[in-house]
Amino acid sequence: DEPCTLGGTDKAPNPMAILLGAFGACFGISYILIASIRGVKIEKLEIELEGYMDTPLFLALNNPTDSKAKPGFNEIHSKFFVRGSAPMKELEEIHDLAIKMSPVGQTLARELKVKNEFSKVRLS
Repeated sequence: DEPCTLGGTDKAPNPMAILLGAFGACFGISYILIASIRGVKIEKLEIELEGYMDTPLFLALNNPTDSKAKPGFNEIHSKFFVRGSAPMKELEEIHDLAIKMSPVGQTLARELKVKNEFSKVRLS
């Protein structure tokens, strides 16, 4: 959904919020998996994510060719809070490895080829 100001009903997350949620969930799974393999018990893991985007560009108020900005997030800021059975240094090592091993995180961090097709056939 989208906020009412954008024609939605604001009753569900928008696609960009879902993207942040996917990143957070994937990182959390990676972190817990790596910790488990190392025998580290995680008592609590909290992840805060914020995405920053060029809203006028998204709303087509700015022409994308007039700017280096692109629609979508230009930056994602993350904060991770963890409490576990290992020393802080090992928890940080797990964090660094989880970032490197998170499929969603790594997909977001690199340039990605997306192939799109358009057709007016197969409409029912």
